[in-house]
Amino acid sequence: TCYDGVNEKIEVTIKIEVKARDYIQDMNSFLYTIRKSIGHYGAFLVLGIFSTLTFMLYFTNKKWLFAVPINFIQGFGIAALTEYIQTFIPGRYGAYSDVMIDYAGFLTSAILITAGILLYHLIKYLLTKIRSH
Repeated sequence: TCYDGVNEKIEVTIKIEVKARDYIQDMNSFLYTIRKSIGHYGAFLVLGIFSTLTFMLYFTNKKWLFAVPINFIQGFGIAALTEYIQTFIPGRYGAYSDVMIDYAGFLTSAILITAGILLYHLIKYLLTKIRSH
């Protein structure tokens, strides 16, 4: 209700109607996102675990300076190679975003495992230093 200054009362009624929408509006795009995240990210997460553990187990402590960057570089190389190979399949294409999703999965596990192993050795070193004094 409002007054226009001439003492005339104007009434306006507004009806607001809220319609419920499904959380997932397009099932195809939802399944595409799930496939990308689980398929690409998850597979390279596992690859990063095995690759990092292999590099850490077969390189001695002093050679880790070379092993860690080589591991990260080869992770990107494998991600790029898998997308390149995909371009040879009819109806499929390679995408840089897929390489980044793959590499993100690889980096997640590689960084966590590398940091964990380095932290373990740092604590071990500090404990031996404390015990020797």
